[in-house]
Amino acid sequence: MSEKMQSEVSKPVTKVVEMQTIKEDTLLKQKVELEKLEIEKKLVLEHLPLEKLKPLWPRLIISKKVVVIRSNVPNDAYTNQFSHAAATKVLAKAISAGWSVTDLDGNDANRTNVETKIGSADPDFIVHYDHGSAYALYGQDNNTIKPVLDTSNVSLFNGKATSTVSCESALGLGPLAVSTGAKAYIGYDELHWVHLWYIDDFIEAANAANYALLEGKTYEEAYELAIKKHNEIYDKLINIDTQAAALILHNRDHLQIIGNRFATATGIIIDLKRCMLRRPCCRRWVVPR
Repeated sequence: MSEKMQSEVSKPVTKVVEMQTIKEDTLLKQKVELEKLEIEKKLVLEHLPLEKLKPLWPRLIISKKVVVIRSNVPNDAYTNQFSHAAATKVLAKAISAGWSVTDLDGNDANRTNVETKIGSADPDFIVHYDHGSAYALYGQDNNTIKPVLDTSNVSLFNGKATSTVSCESALGLGPLAVSTGAKAYIGYDELHWVHLWYIDDFIEAANAANYALLEGKTYEEAYELAIKKHNEIYDKLINIDTQAAALILHNRDHLQIIGNRFATATGIIIDLKRCMLRRPCCRRWVVPR
């Protein structure tokens, strides 16, 4: 066969190979693109202007994942008489409100579990009830009080909303968490007091903000409802026990929001696979976590 004839015969074969290669390259690019979009699919609501979100409403999904840290340390009055009971009520509220809950209860609230579960569950909201200090939130390990969230793992707060009923962490850990990527943080910048004669009243005051956040209200709205609840309980206690009433006022005055006051505890997920097929321009509205 002449070189000319061989060349003519090979042209269709070459064309088929080239088309197959182009097709494979295109499929590979689409696969890579989908993987990138999957990684970037989590949205932080407060970073997006409302006018950009409106066209996406049919494709938006509210994400409601919460990790609840609730210690119950033997012979520790704060956790086994107050904070564990308070957190159990918040847990029930979260379940009834349709949240996907990761419950770290008692000795499960140890540092390894806290780090692992926050990493794997990727919650929108972290709720903590236990002791605290300026730069640490504590948990329970082998029935002892141990730090579980502090400056060395502060990155776990990134992109997440956080609420803690504990002492002092709004002084240091909260601001540090927000400065390194947390959405918002609510907690106390002083000691959080409890009067054991009026546990139910102190639980009601401490839980007011978390109930509101679990209902989808903003941090600002949750804070205002918490202040209102503290005032109501103060009015109830002032004629019964002035010391207990004074402790309620102390807690009220040291509750602080750090970060975006208009953030919510819920997250937003956009169905980017659907968007890429039907409206590729939607990708420009994605804000990576």
